[in-house]
Amino acid sequence: MIASLRKDTVLTRVTEGRYARAVAPEWDGTSGVLGGHALALMVAAMTELLMTDDGPAREQTITSLTANFMRPLPVGEILIGVEPLRIGRSTTTWRMSVGSSAGPSAIDATVLTTAPRWPARFDAATAPDVAPPGDDEVPWDPGIGMAAHEQFRFFPRFAQETDAVGGGWVLPRGDFPNDERLVAMVSDLWLPPVLARFDQAAMVVGLACTMQFRAPRVDRVVVPGEPVLVRLRTRLAADGIADETGEVWSASGVLLATSLHTRLVLPPT
Repeated sequence: MIASLRKDTVLTRVTEGRYARAVAPEWDGTSGVLGGHALALMVAAMTELLMTDDGPAREQTITSLTANFMRPLPVGEILIGVEPLRIGRSTTTWRMSVGSSAGPSAIDATVLTTAPRWPARFDAATAPDVAPPGDDEVPWDPGIGMAAHEQFRFFPRFAQETDAVGGGWVLPRGDFPNDERLVAMVSDLWLPPVLARFDQAAMVVGLACTMQFRAPRVDRVVVPGEPVLVRLRTRLAADGIADETGEVWSASGVLLATSLHTRLVLPPT
């Protein structure tokens, strides 16, 4: 079944700073809600709160989100709570928790929102030089039976020689928003490239993720119906922990977000 990220990230306001949502099975990962979809829901909650804020935070946008995944987030009814830790004219720091309506918190996060105050600019970001998906190109099937992967078409672009590098173009199926929710979703969607570099079978689980949103208005640079480009790289996997840095680019070459994931390496189950 093809889902709608646009509709499936619409939240119900329970009280001030608290939101509810029933997560559909289409967003299931291997043991609960896919990390990328959980991030998209968190972005949706933060965006909703900023839009309804009657103070200085109303002029701010999401700059950074750091999430610690403490346990799997079950598919079904979830609650998201957001509270300010410090509110300022230029920056505000928020605390966020996500969990099932009948269980303990599964995700603990901090969010930084900012408003631009100074026009100084330096830009050395260069988009990867890779071809967009061809009209007759057959999408890649990750082949692990994850329901959430069925909502996207994947087009690999980064060959692995000695490095653990992966990713490529991602084109959503169905009704998807061209905003920060999409960027959050694809930042933790592709199979970790380090899996192909191990000399034995393994699986990885996300422990923590920090995202930096680099385009204040994603909807101004991401055209509906166009793919976005994801590039991932792991430099070290040792003692059961793997790092993973990521970038998300628009089709026009704008850096939308960067990410840093800490992943737990486990034997296959």
